[in-house]
Amino acid sequence: MFSYDFQRDNIEVRTANASHAQACRMLLPDVCGPARQWVAVAKTSGLDSGRVVGAAALTQHRRTVPWNGAGLLVHVIPPCRGAGVGTALARTALAAATDEGVDGLYSARRIACDSPECAAWQRWGFEIVDSSEDYIVSVAEIDRVLGPLYEWMTQRGDIPSNARIIPLYEADRESVVKLHLAHLGGDVAALTQKCAGEGSEAYHLRGSRVLTVGDVTVGCVLARRSSRTSGVVDAIVVDPKLRLGWANLWLKLDAARFAKWRGVEEFRFRTFDKYFDSRKLAERLGGRTVDHRVLLGLRFAG
Repeated sequence: MFSYDFQRDNIEVRTANASHAQACRMLLPDVCGPARQWVAVAKTSGLDSGRVVGAAALTQHRRTVPWNGAGLLVHVIPPCRGAGVGTALARTALAAATDEGVDGLYSARRIACDSPECAAWQRWGFEIVDSSEDYIVSVAEIDRVLGPLYEWMTQRGDIPSNARIIPLYEADRESVVKLHLAHLGGDVAALTQKCAGEGSEAYHLRGSRVLTVGDVTVGCVLARRSSRTSGVVDAIVVDPKLRLGWANLWLKLDAARFAKWRGVEEFRFRTFDKYFDSRKLAERLGGRTVDHRVLLGLRFAG
């Protein structure tokens, strides 16, 4: 706990250097790879002088929809919130981002809807540009509903003869990262690490499934195991030309059947506003909503 009455004038925003590395890692654990970082440092006299009370970073996270933007992370320690520290950090990052070659900034991670954090971002001038809902769905129910549809599509000859689904460890992982970046955005370094099976939220190299047609990667389900009987699907990506047909259905069914074979009973997966088919399917499968998050963005004027 701080030994002084914290006020806005008691902090100074500085470019982070080597002496701030540990504080930045603790405050911004989502940063992966190179990033421009700043710290808010206490200026008061006494024991707390020089203490890092907040940090911000422009990350490698990039999005192209609805416009080209970079990712921003901001974190302020609880005792100092509500005193303008986050605002000072955000303004510094916004000013620096004008030479990043982007049209604006996005929150580098999704934020809980109607939370104090979301309200803070909106005070900084950011607006909600997309929302997502997390559902928990029975793996057996996915198989029950999609299985007959898959058989019907197979009998009709909808699936190309050169299409196949392979585990992530067999796939061209660079092409998987590119597919994700093109359609969902993301941080190149973080995605590359997860696709290599590394890190605390690494993708399961067998349970994550990749769809190819010939030599081209056209879809993927990127998943990880959260417990003995539960899995988390972090991303379902399908080339837009194939999204509403056989490819989307086959990928989801294949991932569910593999998970079921490995003892997984339920999936937690995220649906987005623009992918109404996944949200509609989640409701059809009896999925229950467990989280609602938003992506915020600020487009530069002019």
